[in-house]
Amino acid sequence: YCTSYRTAFYNYLEHSKDKTQENANVRQSLRNSPQYDERLEYVHAAAAAKDEKISPQTAKALFFPHDMNLSATRISDYYECPYSYFCKHGLKLYPPHTVEMTPQYTGNLAHSCLEHVMSREENGRRVYNENFTKMTDEELFALIDRCAEDYVEKEMGGAFGKTLGFKYSLERLKKSVLSMAVNFREELKKSLFLPAAFEYDLTDKNGEPVLFVPLGDIKINLRGLVDRADLYRTDDCTWLRIVDY
Repeated sequence: YCTSYRTAFYNYLEHSKDKTQENANVRQSLRNSPQYDERLEYVHAAAAAKDEKISPQTAKALFFPHDMNLSATRISDYYECPYSYFCKHGLKLYPPHTVEMTPQYTGNLAHSCLEHVMSREENGRRVYNENFTKMTDEELFALIDRCAEDYVEKEMGGAFGKTLGFKYSLERLKKSVLSMAVNFREELKKSLFLPAAFEYDLTDKNGEPVLFVPLGDIKINLRGLVDRADLYRTDDCTWLRIVDY
């Protein structure tokens, strides 16, 4: 029993190989909708298509025609599944996604909030806000709340149409970010390190990598963003620590 064309369509896909009268009836009902009739044609055409293969030469040209650009995330993707890495970074195949509190959105939103509560704008770049360690929990949460709502508005289509589950997850995330910000505040009060860079790009202004590893006749360029870089300067040297959120 299907209550809508949408549920009928997904029910049909689940049982598309079944040669039953019930499945034939669902298919015929879907034909009454121009939208789902078009989708059925696409599904049937895709099922009838022959398997396509690419040559090793073409695969290499897609995978790394010249130097290979790697980031920490890409390396993790490769070790998790080399084939998935090739599809994503070689063939540039990306699955469609809905705007919801996925790990990617959650991570980006948390990074944005932490950057903005710990830094301030100066000459077009973010620099450490010396008042960060003096902020109260309430002041931190007010900044996090405003930053999170701005992120949802600009990057996630705003609050319109969002479910109660989305709003609940957002509020939980704000509290988690507050907990992280409080920990950073208390740690920096006692530390000799001071934040020197936020979301530091491992490419220069010309798009060239600042870090690379030579490998035979090619080089592996390391790209990506460093969440935060802290410095501690003495008369003898400068200490650097990388903070990964």
